Amino acid sequence: GKQLGVDFVFTSGTFDSLITSLNSGRQDIVMSSMSDTTARQQGLDDKGQKTGNGVDFVDYFVAGSVVYVQKGNPQQIKSIADLCGRKAAVQRGTTFE
Repeated sequence: GKQLGVDFVFTSGTFDSLITSLNSGRQDIVMSSMSDTTARQQGLDDKGQKTGNGVDFVDYFVAGSVVYVQKGNPQQIKSIADLCGRKAAVQRGTTFE
């Protein structure tokens, strides 16, 4: 902010409301480790229905995805396919949901 000559005020929000808060004007920008997807750019929900204006992304990093397992991996999970028929927890509003 100092280099840009503006004051930053940081607030927290739930992941699934970040785009809505930006489009409603409640936030000026959103900084989050959110995947840049065509659906989010176009304002589409997970069924491809238009729900908003969409957003533009400034991609500042590229990340991969991982699955956390119990220490020692007692169930020998080696890939996403090994999760079939198992209970899995994901973060609400993410591409995994």
